[in-house]
Amino acid sequence: MKKIKYSQKFLNVHKSTGLMYFIIGLIILVLHNLYGDFKGINLLAVGAGIMVAGLARLGFYLIYRNSAYITIKEDGEMTKKNNVFSKSTVNLNEVEMISDIADEYKLQLKDKEIILQKQNIDPKSLDDFKREIEKYSTRYS
Repeated sequence: MKKIKYSQKFLNVHKSTGLMYFIIGLIILVLHNLYGDFKGINLLAVGAGIMVAGLARLGFYLIYRNSAYITIKEDGEMTKKNNVFSKSTVNLNEVEMISDIADEYKLQLKDKEIILQKQNIDPKSLDDFKREIEKYSTRYS
């Protein structure tokens, strides 16, 4: 089984935005404690909500860091994570054409199309990924 990891840039976006949200929420909570509510806006709820969003984003970062973006099994079954909660599975033996266009790969099947973002693929894994998909493609462009 070949696992294609997420790129460090993709992971860093999740980590930095999560930290930013958490810190902004924390600052708002401190302002609430110092000055109270601002013009009827409950700063406690706003700060806590932003902190929770930051923690969720950091949780996504940890999930992405410890999982593969794409998994290719020996029998040609490929699984791509769309996000934390969903994934797409295709059999590479059924791929009719693979297009390598600018910053993405398009896998054409009879009834659907799978798009893989190159910027989400770890550069160290990109060559392995290319070799794997070229094994199964009837047409590669």
